[in-house]
Amino acid sequence: MPFVGRDGESGLVRDIWSRAVAERRPHLVTILGEAGIGKTRLAEELSFDVKETGGQAFHVRELPYEQSSGYETFVQLVHEVAGIFGSDPNPVAMEKLGASLDHLGLVDPALVQLLSVFARTPEAVADDRRSLFEAARRYVEALASETGTLIVFEDIHWAHPSTLDLITSLAGRARDAPIVFLALARPELLDLRPAWGGGLSSSTTMRLEPLPAASAHWLAAGLVGEEPEIAQRIELAASGNPLFIEEMAAWMLERDGTDDELPTTVRAMIAARLDALPREERDVVFDASVVGKVFWAGPLASLRPGEGDLDEILGSLERRDLIRMERASAVEGDREYTFRHMLIRDVAYATIPRRARRERHEAVARYVEEAAPDTAAVAAILAYHWREAGDPERAVSASSQGRDDGRGEDQPATDRRRGRDRLLEEHGGEQGNAEGLEYADDRVAHGADELQARDHADECTSASLGDR
Repeated sequence: MPFVGRDGESGLVRDIWSRAVAERRPHLVTILGEAGIGKTRLAEELSFDVKETGGQAFHVRELPYEQSSGYETFVQLVHEVAGIFGSDPNPVAMEKLGASLDHLGLVDPALVQLLSVFARTPEAVADDRRSLFEAARRYVEALASETGTLIVFEDIHWAHPSTLDLITSLAGRARDAPIVFLALARPELLDLRPAWGGGLSSSTTMRLEPLPAASAHWLAAGLVGEEPEIAQRIELAASGNPLFIEEMAAWMLERDGTDDELPTTVRAMIAARLDALPREERDVVFDASVVGKVFWAGPLASLRPGEGDLDEILGSLERRDLIRMERASAVEGDREYTFRHMLIRDVAYATIPRRARRERHEAVARYVEEAAPDTAAVAAILAYHWREAGDPERAVSASSQGRDDGRGEDQPATDRRRGRDRLLEEHGGEQGNAEGLEYADDRVAHGADELQARDHADECTSASLGDR
């Protein structure tokens, strides 16, 4: 896919990278922009350049709040460096972590114990956040000691507050390390943290605007080929959003440009593309959306036993550029896929009737219970799927398994009490209901914020009235 219209922004981040490496001085770069505007693509271009010039690049992503818990992206980083799979039993994860830390020269037992929090083992406990952040600082300094290092944090507008604190702490306290922290977010990050990046000596925030008309036309023309009229229609309709241009071009080409009316939003465009898929492919997209933006072939197979050749369907969806297979998987022995863009997952998920969603979440939860080891990360996944399946008791049971993992101390007690009371009301609990209290406490400790809790309460209310 051509990369156009971002020469200024691309040049700026490359200059920052070169200066950070030359001066061995960490720098935080934040790129803000609406969904589909090109944040990830800009990060991918920089990652490619970094690797081509002998550096190393790591790409980690946040999940929507209700699927995530504290330090999610840093957990992914530690897992990638150590070769830890999400499916690894705890002893295996600890062995891999120990070997990785030895390789980095981090042999202090106290430091190893602190960093084990990021291996997500139940026995790992951080006594205080300051010590944990100090351990993380030493970790990234060791990681970048020999070569320039880029760490891309994607979708941090969904991050737990503790993750945002950790990123700014690393950017402000790391020393003598050629490292760039590249944070990608939608503009609402500044609603959560108006002073994001403020007070740091090396921090740059930029906003990606829609593509200029000439660049939008060039991109559209490159996608549709010798079809100037179609390219012109796409340019006028897409308002400079690269994802909209790409989706619209694919949709038009699949119909030979014969449609008179174009969807007017990127979500409507994605919905139209999904609706036009063959039934089996559309069903797989819907199933995958329940698993998440990141999904695996194993859970999908459990959702659709005996229904067509899953490998062939996934290959077709890859060719349509709706999903992509990752080079590495967090689950050993299973193929990992991601939706090309979170909006594709969101539109697919929103299309599924609530009753069918609950059934799919239950099926995924049962698969995870049978196939995955008993780890804190798996417990958080189970709690999410059981809750969305409409079974809060099982969500409580699952989440209690992952409670003691060092991630609950960050949130002020007042916020936790307020969130607990709200979640009690959401799930129909009473103040004297011990199980409801436990569930509410767990959800607050794992980062359920006020807005999303309210949104979920609305969904639960609708579901209780029946799918109409």
